[in-house]
Amino acid sequence: MNLYLFDPPHPPLLRRDWDNLLPQAFTPVRLENRMFFEGRNEARNGVVVVHLTELPIEEADNIFISAERRDLYLILVSGGEVQIPFTSSYVYKRKAPVVKESLDITFKKCFARFWDDLQQTGKPQFSLLEPDDSPAHLVAILILCQGYLVVSATPSQECPPKGSKFESALRDMGLVDNRINQLLDKVQPDEIQESEWWLRPFNAISNNGVNNIKSSDLCRLFQDEWSLSGGSSLPQKLNALLDIITKGQRITDPNLVAEVYFIIKEHLRNR
Repeated sequence: MNLYLFDPPHPPLLRRDWDNLLPQAFTPVRLENRMFFEGRNEARNGVVVVHLTELPIEEADNIFISAERRDLYLILVSGGEVQIPFTSSYVYKRKAPVVKESLDITFKKCFARFWDDLQQTGKPQFSLLEPDDSPAHLVAILILCQGYLVVSATPSQECPPKGSKFESALRDMGLVDNRINQLLDKVQPDEIQESEWWLRPFNAISNNGVNNIKSSDLCRLFQDEWSLSGGSSLPQKLNALLDIITKGQRITDPNLVAEVYFIIKEHLRNR
């Protein structure tokens, strides 16, 4: 099974980073007479990733018919809502958010899963290109917020100010007064302020302890889950926390963490 790409060259500043997005080496193809060509040869028996805005929409139905006859499955990728006039079991459209001409990290993970399955079965399962609807990363950050707040409230730390978000979050979790003392008597509060502690659950730390994920990538990952679970734009407070974490800075404000805790808890409750 061959992997092709149809995305005509752009100026260098607008070129998409397909080398990092697709799971193996791909062959660029051109469109001529409604057919995809690899050099002088017709492209056959494979998958063509198509940047949809580069496709002549008025010719789309004939292009799709031609591709099906040559055992080509087309994956149409677009960051916007582009209407296509024809449907086929050989054609799939995947809406991928685009930020500064880079596709989202979720697309990369989903395509790798799709391609691995295709290599094993020989049949495309387009459903694998869609992200899971379980907000696993939102749940994970919620648990991290809880852990941070609990550790920050141990006897060795200052008492949460009365009426603060910090205190409200502790009360919401049922952790007040001596219940905290009973829960944690030996703890290292400095660890939970380190960005590495927050990033490890997301496999964003390499073996040598280096942060290997960009803030924009992590935010897009959370934005995908936030949207799939019924939200619109990612809340500013959550964005701020993710930005601090990915920059390798220390998380020293329990009120910010408490606000993120309440935001995510309420969002998940209403999904």
